[in-house]
Amino acid sequence: MKKANKNWLGKFSDPKACVGGLVAVLAVLGSLNAQAASCPEPRELEHRVQNTPNGGVAIYTSMDGLWHGENPGDTTDYSDEVGFKNVFINSDSQYVACSYEGKGLFSAVRLSLRWNTGRAITPEGGEWTDNTCHAQEAKDCRFN
Repeated sequence: MKKANKNWLGKFSDPKACVGGLVAVLAVLGSLNAQAASCPEPRELEHRVQNTPNGGVAIYTSMDGLWHGENPGDTTDYSDEVGFKNVFINSDSQYVACSYEGKGLFSAVRLSLRWNTGRAITPEGGEWTDNTCHAQEAKDCRFN
């Protein structure tokens, strides 16, 4: 048993490996926070279809996997034809919702993000009114 602990600690005895590992972890955490500062652009959405007993469901996720949305009963991929409409912040439940709309009656996508930082979400820049921001592009409605 002591030998196993010694081998385990030996992996962390190389200072270069420890520093490199720490830098990699901090870079990943920093990029997640940067990605969550605004809604993803429509071209950054991934679409897949999930079959259910009641029919298909369109599943949308952001490329970083943080944003999720569903469109039950419609499997059409609208990510190429929608544009950013607005973002809504619900600070009490630490929830953010991004809405995208197209020209067709049903061409719409809505994504949500659970903001699990332990602090309230605050608007930053853009045209914010009552925790909702309307803009031409998602990057103009930032939050942190």
